[in-house]
Amino acid sequence: MKKKVMLITLAIMIFLIAIGIFVLVNASAYGWDAANAAVNANGGSMDTERMYMIAASATKSYQIIGGSILALGGLGTLLFAYGFYKQISK
Repeated sequence: MKKKVMLITLAIMIFLIAIGIFVLVNASAYGWDAANAAVNANGGSMDTERMYMIAASATKSYQIIGGSILALGGLGTLLFAYGFYKQISK
């Protein structure tokens, strides 16, 4: 039972790492999508500087989210590896 729980935990942590990397890689595209949505919500026109500001801030937000998810998955994987090492060294 304990081995099954450990494998499920490892799978979840690796999945979080993959999601974090995916969000980080696509953060720029998500930022521009948010800027385009803001332009459309504004009636189809917007000041260029304001659009760039929206794109930059949305991109940074997605980078922070992706980095947090990646860090959580990486830390979980490291803790799993430490627990696994302690278990096999007994």
